[in-house]
Amino acid sequence: MSPTIPPLSLHGLEFIKRMQGLALAPYRDESGLRVIGYGHVLNDYESFPHFTREIAETLLIVDLLQCQRELKRRLQVTLNQAQYDALVSLAFSCGAASPALDTVLTHLNHQRFADALSAWEKYSQRPRTAARRVRKIQNQSRLSFADAMKDHRRLGTILHVEPTVQRLKMGLYRAGADI
Repeated sequence: MSPTIPPLSLHGLEFIKRMQGLALAPYRDESGLRVIGYGHVLNDYESFPHFTREIAETLLIVDLLQCQRELKRRLQVTLNQAQYDALVSLAFSCGAASPALDTVLTHLNHQRFADALSAWEKYSQRPRTAARRVRKIQNQSRLSFADAMKDHRRLGTILHVEPTVQRLKMGLYRAGADI
């Protein structure tokens, strides 16, 4: 039987936006990648001469949908809303192909929640600017993976993003881009 996986909640979306911060001009992150908006990694073919908050939010939704698609493919256990929101935050922050996410997912899929939490905390304690910002915001918002794993009562409002995806398909990405 496949697991029940909720979509990202509005609370989770707002947390990710606060964690990433908004950049209306491109910059290079710690890894040297060109980034804009709420942590969107720019591809070589992307150019935004008049980048706005609306474009940033649309790109974030598309990036998060891609993250969620990957998590749904790989996740084999049912998580509550807060746990899933925290996992999407990790996947978006470190990348869907990162060893940190692989480790957390392996532990989750074997229902070793304490080990998953340890792996999450190990990633969060790396001496990186983004990780420090994540920890600071998590401490302020109380939506950390630890809280999510311990507190099953925290549920968010479900985010419905289909209209945004349709708008995106009509113009922001080049024809044929996979969304």
